[in-house]
Amino acid sequence: MAGGGLSLWLALDEAAQSRLDPLIAELAAHLHGPGFRAHLTLLPRLNATEGEALARAAELALRTPPLTLTLFRAVHTPAYYRCLILEAQRTPELLGAHQRARRPFAGSPDDFLPHVSVAYGRLPASIADPRARSLEQSVPLPLTVRAERLEVWQGDALVGEIATVGLANVQGNAP
Repeated sequence: MAGGGLSLWLALDEAAQSRLDPLIAELAAHLHGPGFRAHLTLLPRLNATEGEALARAAELALRTPPLTLTLFRAVHTPAYYRCLILEAQRTPELLGAHQRARRPFAGSPDDFLPHVSVAYGRLPASIADPRARSLEQSVPLPLTVRAERLEVWQGDALVGEIATVGLANVQGNAP
């Protein structure tokens, strides 16, 4: 999430990054919007200081296994950070990860729409809707990706990469 405030991101695997990041850069250049790294925002606008967010995210990583995400359709929304998105299936594993993230960050917003943004901005539907339809042709949907790390972001800057989720030293034992 670009802009202000801290956010908790699920970082995608390298294969997904190498597939989606160039698309995001191309759309940013074409639509005159900002560039960013492909991710799924697990929780925006964290109710925490930077230090608290990093500590809580490290604890959360211990209880969050790697996730398989299925991106199944491209849509346009009027929200700036969700201008053009690839919606992710609402699996029990993903919804569980979101709920586990909400516990240590009580007071953070709960408008969870699982997705990977591919463009930020405010576009009229006359431009954005055809672009969303063309995305479904250029990105083979459904697209399966892996989320393997938690990251804390301040605006558009990485604050810290938290214990790589799924490595041998990090156990995903969800309560």
